[in-house]
Amino acid sequence: MSRGEGTSSPGAAGDPEEPPRPSSSGTATPSAAATVAGPATVAGRAAPAGTSAVGPEGGFRGGWTDRATRRPYATRQAAVVRIAVGLIWLAILVREWPNRHGIWGPDAPWTQDAARRTVADTGGFTALTWVDGSWWFELCYLVAVAVAGCVVLGWRTRATTVLLALSVMSFQHRNDFVLNAGENILRIAAVYLVLTRCAHVWSVDAGRTRRRRPGRRPTTEDRGAAAVWLGCGALLTAAALTGHLTPAWTVLLAGVWAVHGVAARLRLAASPATRDTVERLGNLLHNSGVLLLMAQVCLVYAAAGWYKIQGTAWQDGTAVYWSMHIGFLQPWPALTDLVTANSGIVLLLTYLTVAVQVAFPFCLLNRRVKNVLLCVIVAEHLGIAVLMGLPFFSLAMIAVDLIFLPTVWLLRVERLAQDGSERWRRSARRRRPPPDTRPAERSGDRPAAAGSTPAPRGAAPVVPAATVVPAPDGGAGTAPAPRRAGERTDAGP
Repeated sequence: MSRGEGTSSPGAAGDPEEPPRPSSSGTATPSAAATVAGPATVAGRAAPAGTSAVGPEGGFRGGWTDRATRRPYATRQAAVVRIAVGLIWLAILVREWPNRHGIWGPDAPWTQDAARRTVADTGGFTALTWVDGSWWFELCYLVAVAVAGCVVLGWRTRATTVLLALSVMSFQHRNDFVLNAGENILRIAAVYLVLTRCAHVWSVDAGRTRRRRPGRRPTTEDRGAAAVWLGCGALLTAAALTGHLTPAWTVLLAGVWAVHGVAARLRLAASPATRDTVERLGNLLHNSGVLLLMAQVCLVYAAAGWYKIQGTAWQDGTAVYWSMHIGFLQPWPALTDLVTANSGIVLLLTYLTVAVQVAFPFCLLNRRVKNVLLCVIVAEHLGIAVLMGLPFFSLAMIAVDLIFLPTVWLLRVERLAQDGSERWRRSARRRRPPPDTRPAERSGDRPAAAGSTPAPRGAAPVVPAATVVPAPDGGAGTAPAPRRAGERTDAGP
């Protein structure tokens, strides 16, 4: 499964790596990546910058291949996107639970036969049309909800991210005439998440890796991964044999399934050089997925901005007014009228929208400008969600925008969360009652004297007999047996 939080990842678009953390002695310690990798050496001397210590058997000598495969970049950003995409898809499924039969069920206005013809023409994927019964639809819906929850938690993400992408495709291709363009963004992001190590941090998979003893390779202790892999293979085989999958989808899904199995096997039983090669190829795949998601976001904003420039309403500064006065996109008419009552505000919002969308891809070259524009774009989407009643579209766009978050911000949030968790643990330990240091007195049994034999378990406690002591008048008397503090007798307290 996903590797543990062993390395620090730089942020997207030129963010710096994680700064060295001070040790207990007050001196700065190098990052985990530098500690593990160490300086590259060639023939006993330090290798030039940009080269790698991997020999010919590793296949990566240096240059751009070494930088692209040395470690996964933007792992925290990918984790944030994973959590956001999973939460949004889970929220959509939960929100549409009362209306699910009228939107995607067998009795929906867009019939099963119409959906099958559309999928056959477009080459899409949907599992909802495999069986006409309602039980199949309910099963698929519950599985989609469970998969979204697993992705949010980061449990077995190598399998659950693939299932998430397939579930989004299934519901979208079952009925293309409902929902909005936000599902397109979610589908694209889900596909790119399959390529990434989005569970490298902040996930159940990362916690499982951290709990593994240092230096120990994953062997039979990860039998859950093998069970999930075999289960997915059985489902894929059944779908292919029953004719529900086209040859193209069969080859694609079987290839993904086989690659995951072979990579896991090589990590377990191969030589160290082969394991290092597999690890580097996984890093390359992750970095490619992150880069593709960044490029997709830039293309979306660039295309939207340049198309807006060609429109007359965007040129004269009135496009925002007309967009916000579409009848079915006015959840709060009074608030819409308040915003659009001032022509200066409408003109500013119109030109600012175009300027930000056109300039965003170019501003990635400067980190500070990128961070400012990122905040502006997030605010813009929040405004669209509130003023135009498109919450899921806006949240989907914000989710993919989070791939550009600075690593420093995420590290700060991570440390605040760790500090808060530690404070909560300390307060819980303080509220816990102290342990009883005298269990024998508490249970009513006196501790056994030295050299005596303890009474068997379950036996009645032995009451000490009266002790003969000299009486005050010189005679012999008996002293009463000792009693506990506060105990009353017939003679009084």
